[in-house]
Amino acid sequence: MTTTKTWKLIVSGGSMPTQLIDYCKHNEIEIDHLESVPPDDELRRRVSGADFYLHGGDERLSAEVLDAAPSLKAVSFLGTGAGSFVDLDAARERSVQVLTTPGVNSASVAEFAVGLALGLQRRIFADLQGRGKTSRASTELTGSTVGVLGLGATGTALARLLTGGFSCEVLYHSRTRKPDVEAELGVTAVDLDELFTRCTTVFVCASLTPETTGLVGEAQLGESGPDFLVSTADPKVVDPAALRMALESGALSGATMDGYYTEPLPVPAEDEHGLLALDTVFATSHIAASSENAWSRMEDMAVDNLIMTIEQSTAQARR
Repeated sequence: MTTTKTWKLIVSGGSMPTQLIDYCKHNEIEIDHLESVPPDDELRRRVSGADFYLHGGDERLSAEVLDAAPSLKAVSFLGTGAGSFVDLDAARERSVQVLTTPGVNSASVAEFAVGLALGLQRRIFADLQGRGKTSRASTELTGSTVGVLGLGATGTALARLLTGGFSCEVLYHSRTRKPDVEAELGVTAVDLDELFTRCTTVFVCASLTPETTGLVGEAQLGESGPDFLVSTADPKVVDPAALRMALESGALSGATMDGYYTEPLPVPAEDEHGLLALDTVFATSHIAASSENAWSRMEDMAVDNLIMTIEQSTAQARR
């Protein structure tokens, strides 16, 4: 195939997929590889003239960055949490398609969520970091009643681990009922408030939408709420002010999350929400999906998504 236009592709992240290199070489597509996160001014300069973007790094495509790339047609993102790295509203306004890789990292994220829960409620994190009284008794996950907010691919994989590996009673709240999952795993659908009042631990796995932004707030995290909150969702599903209030009052014993309200993860002194300075909060830097296995699957799917989009754009350019 010979294109009528030389496309420009930005690839970010440490790896450069062989399949993509071969495709671009064969089709005379120019590649600019961002191996590390550049300063904003350099990022704006390098995206100028870009037609496509494979996002596997930690840089944020803000409205200002997107403005610097008026010919950008699509961003193929490795993972599902594109909203943490791409201004989705700005992309929509500029007709930039944002493609994700749903489902391929669900096992990796679910496994990581269990690790976060164990680290939090068995006080592994606190002990390793010397926070508080390390002799304080911890809380077992096994046999407890837990909640899953969002029973998509990741939530279902998590429920499977919790029921099969830890004999937990799993309640869930999701946009739609999942009778097949209920029958397979014995999980129970409840409303949002019941999820938070009945469970010792609540896992937040819901996708970020206008409806779920700030969904978990003061009403869910008050005195009658859970002891522990574990989130692998976009942090903005949980209201940060309500979370801080619940932790400082003791209504919530601890919270842990993968990813934070600002990326990259700030040092505690620069955290505008005041959460990272608390002894009861632990955050990882958006690494739940970053197992070698999941990364390979995400990369393959993201490249396939990208190539499909390039093919469509090439066909349109020939008309």
